[in-house]
Amino acid sequence: MWEEVATIVREFKVSVQAVLDDDDPDDWSPWFVIPNSNYGEVKNYGPFSLTKLKVLRIRPVEIQRIGNRLPPKELNHTESIVKALVANKIVFEQRDGLILIPAAIDKSNVSATDKHSDLPK
Repeated sequence: MWEEVATIVREFKVSVQAVLDDDDPDDWSPWFVIPNSNYGEVKNYGPFSLTKLKVLRIRPVEIQRIGNRLPPKELNHTESIVKALVANKIVFEQRDGLILIPAAIDKSNVSATDKHSDLPK
């Protein structure tokens, strides 16, 4: 699952935050990679064990810097990212303009429309 998420983040050039058991990050990372099946890494932290990952936050807006005197261009990829997550059967929630992907969830009790109120904000 995490390899697919990393591919989606890379494809749409969006930022992420990896919320771990012992940390709540302040910084957004422009990338998320999976160096092997047990570890993840973001710009300012890692590698970290995927067993410590509680939730991955995705900010679905790509910021394109055009130049020093022009404001950055914002491209909202929410719809495309949601379609990619659904196509890969990845459980997620949309909250406050973010896409949240929980690390572990009992999928036997979850329908496509369920909300996961236990996810960290």
